[in-house]
Amino acid sequence: MRTTIAWIVLLAFGPATFALEPDISLQRRLLGTSDEQLGRLKAGQRAGLIDLGPVNLPTNPKGDNDHFGWPVATTVGDTIIVVHRAMPGHNRRLSGDADEDTTYSMILRSNDGGRTWSEPYDVRQCMTAEDRNRGGSVPLCHRYKFDPDNDSPLGYKLHLNAIGPTRDGAVMLVSDHGVFRSEDDGRTWRHLRLAFREDRHERPFVYVGPRIIDHPELGLLLFGHHTIYRKRRPSDIVRELALYRSTDGGASWENISIDLPDWCKQAEPNAILHEGTFFIMARNQSTRDLVQLRWKPGEGIEAKDTNMHGKRSVDTSDLMSNPVTKRFEVVQSDRSNMSVNLFSLSPQDWDTANWRFEARLFKRGGSFYSTADGFHTGGAIVDRENNVQHVFFYSGHAGGPAGVFRLTRTLDTPKLAEFLKSANDPAEKDTVRWTGHGESNRWDDPANWDLGVPDRNDAAVFEDTNSVTPIVIAAVAELGRIEVRLPRKTDRLTLAGDDRGRLVLAAAYWEPGMSLDLSAGHTEGPKVFEFACEQRPQGVTFLRLKEHDGDPVEIHGFKPGDFFRFEADPFTSCDQGKPFRVDAVRFVGWPSGGAAAVKRRESYWYLLPAGTEPPTDPGEGRP
Repeated sequence: MRTTIAWIVLLAFGPATFALEPDISLQRRLLGTSDEQLGRLKAGQRAGLIDLGPVNLPTNPKGDNDHFGWPVATTVGDTIIVVHRAMPGHNRRLSGDADEDTTYSMILRSNDGGRTWSEPYDVRQCMTAEDRNRGGSVPLCHRYKFDPDNDSPLGYKLHLNAIGPTRDGAVMLVSDHGVFRSEDDGRTWRHLRLAFREDRHERPFVYVGPRIIDHPELGLLLFGHHTIYRKRRPSDIVRELALYRSTDGGASWENISIDLPDWCKQAEPNAILHEGTFFIMARNQSTRDLVQLRWKPGEGIEAKDTNMHGKRSVDTSDLMSNPVTKRFEVVQSDRSNMSVNLFSLSPQDWDTANWRFEARLFKRGGSFYSTADGFHTGGAIVDRENNVQHVFFYSGHAGGPAGVFRLTRTLDTPKLAEFLKSANDPAEKDTVRWTGHGESNRWDDPANWDLGVPDRNDAAVFEDTNSVTPIVIAAVAELGRIEVRLPRKTDRLTLAGDDRGRLVLAAAYWEPGMSLDLSAGHTEGPKVFEFACEQRPQGVTFLRLKEHDGDPVEIHGFKPGDFFRFEADPFTSCDQGKPFRVDAVRFVGWPSGGAAAVKRRESYWYLLPAGTEPPTDPGEGRP
């Protein structure tokens, strides 16, 4: 038996609440996550496994520059240095206006593991007025967005922030404003004013990855991608690893870029040096997957797409070698469902590119680039002494405000994963979201859900899940509610049961906003729906009957007052060649063999036992 349902509608996603000190109300607004998740994070903090805290929030922004985002970090000794942007927003249509206070490199320092932070320092303060305003106050790469009437070609051909320590104890920063160097752990900075200036750099714009690495033989290495501008706007990405080296402390840079296959539009690469080889995780703008690269100096480069997908937007994510587990680990920024996820891979399995999902570290509500914005987890740091990783990300609204946060987690990944996997409390009404990160597409695989397999108290939520591969339900899937939030009407989600499977309705009223497929395909046995509530009426409303070709359908537990209905006539709404045959439907336990009929009342067509009438007051809405 195969239970198949096609989902084709987008449901609204509302903001959630949050409680954290200080600036509680602002943090609620920026993080947009649930009380349940924050309670779980608090329990994780008490257990020494995971901790969430603010780094810099727009409590008193200058002008419209209330969007703090795209943080990257490094360490020098005991000092953590974080750099982020402070600008009007991400989505220009929702943002305010840029002005002289808009900066792409705001720097903060911490000497206590990220618990407290210095006052922010705008790196432009170390620049001369001539360099700071070269071509205009908005950097050259972003004038198309925030200063479209300015056609000056002057400025620095750089975008985003890259940071890293040097072997002689300095810190390098490459940003939209140019190249900078600090000799005192990030307290003060010096502008290397000629590097990547438009009259010294003939190559395309360099969009930098988060890390600068000082190699003992090659010198300072800057990793990025080249973006081609046409009519002063970004137009295309060059198929290569943009790579630059400096042997004079960052004053000048030599292009040593490496060609990549045509399918690989790698972007914003996050590189680490491990046992003499560079391992890199980047965005593949062609496929929307994270793509892994491996390069050993003097040898060729290898590229392969991973199983870490981004259905709508792939984002910069972090890569590291975990000194505790001895595995590579990725902190993925997944903007498709606005979550931060942890994956791992054994070094000997690198060639498979098949990363194992470990845990969901954070999840917020909203839709990326409209009602929500985040995360840019690339450029995290590892504290080997305390066996933790500090992940820095931003969260807020695409038009501002947004703030920068620190997520600190233990390097004991198995222990952390076990703690987060057990987040679904059977006694509570949880909202459980499908992630699809399991090794199989089975409903009962806990790795496919953010809080574990949902139960009869829970709401199972599917977001941006457009897949032709069925999600297989074995035995019984008991649910309180299903919510489907697909962005396009052409998107589909299929649930398929094996020979023991059935779909159990455990809520009073179920209105999932979906079309129903009653076609069993090439499998044997009836499609089974079970009304499970004994003490109160139940009902389900579908948009239409999509397919039926005479396959048997059984409806169990149906009682007077229950309803099974459609918003369109099932005899005329089916796809061509898949007509509805009411004689194939049986209401088990009813007289006359459970024969079925269809009757219309007001705006609905009711499928019910023959000889009965639709309920007079069926009750509307979800519980």
